[in-house]
Amino acid sequence: MSQATAAVVGAVVGGLIAAVSAWWGVKTTRRAALQDRQYDARRDAYVAFLEKSHSSAHALGNLATQAGVDLPTGKDRLAITYSIDAEVSPQLRIVEIVGPKPVSDAAQEVQRRLYQFRKTLTDAIDGGNPIPYSPADGRYEAAYKPYRSARNGFVKAAKEELERLEANAG
Repeated sequence: MSQATAAVVGAVVGGLIAAVSAWWGVKTTRRAALQDRQYDARRDAYVAFLEKSHSSAHALGNLATQAGVDLPTGKDRLAITYSIDAEVSPQLRIVEIVGPKPVSDAAQEVQRRLYQFRKTLTDAIDGGNPIPYSPADGRYEAAYKPYRSARNGFVKAAKEELERLEANAG
C-alpha cells in the first residue's frame, strides 16, 4: 500500500470514528435528557396526586367533624362530598399515564380507599350517628386507617420507582 493510499484510508477511518463518536455523544445526551424529563414528569405527577388525595381526606374528615353543624343534606351534601375528592381522579389518570403498573396500582388503591373513607363518613352522618374526630371514639381512626395504609403504599411504590430511575440515570 502506498503512502497516499494509507493516508486516504487513515483519513476515512478517522472520519468514521469521529462521526460515530459524535453520533454516540448526541444519542447519550438525548437519552439522559429523556430520562431527566421522565423522572421530572413522574415525580410531579406523584406529588400532585399525593397532595390532592391528602387534602381530600382531610376535607372529608373536617366535614365529618362538623356533622353537628347545619350541613346540607341529601343531594346537596352528596355534591359537596363528591366535589371534595373529585380532583383526585384527574391526578390519578396522569399517574396511570406516566407511571409504571406498580405505582399506578398503588394510586388506584389510594383512590378506592379515599372513596371508602368518604362513604363511611357520609353513611354515618346519614344514619344520624356521625363519626367524630376523637381518639376516644375510635371509629374515625378505623375509617381513616385503610386510606392511610394505601397512601403509605403509594408513597413507597413511587419512591422505589424514582430511586430506580435515578440509579438508571447514573
